[in-house]
Amino acid sequence: MYNFFLSFEPSRRRLKGVCILLSVATLAMLLSYCVELKHSNEEILCLALNIYHEGRGEPFAGRLGIATVTMNRVASKKFPNNVCQVVFQRRYHRKHGFYVGEFSWTQDQISDTPKHDASWTDAINLARNVYRNNLLNHDVKNALFYHATYIQPGWANRMHKITTIGQHAFYQNYGTVSNKPEKK
Repeated sequence: MYNFFLSFEPSRRRLKGVCILLSVATLAMLLSYCVELKHSNEEILCLALNIYHEGRGEPFAGRLGIATVTMNRVASKKFPNNVCQVVFQRRYHRKHGFYVGEFSWTQDQISDTPKHDASWTDAINLARNVYRNNLLNHDVKNALFYHATYIQPGWANRMHKITTIGQHAFYQNYGTVSNKPEKK
């Protein structure tokens, strides 16, 4: 019996083959993870930029509301299913005859490089929590739109106002169902 255990040694060639297979599988898994991580980091950066430019100076609930609207758009069938595509989405404005950004900071010809270190750090931390931990502002859980309270866009008259937080009013379409299916 002891002889059996002592004599049972897999060949080195077989072990080498197993190690190579494990290495290839591990490498593929790591590459997949890195691609996913790169993708999620890009989306977090886009979300952080939107929070920073749209909500700098707003209370936490307002910045979280801005992030929630951005993520609601990603989940909606009416908008792209990627944070960066939602943030930088453009639409043709018939009245003006040119394309406009959905978020004003994406079209204002001012540098998009964050300058306020504390605000930028807060935006990145909030974006990570929203993106990775699904942290949302439930007061605006159905909102797909918002605007600064010091302007009155024409589209606001066609929407249902949910609430105002800080300097932003949040809206949803009339008839929005709160439990709509997410797009795949």
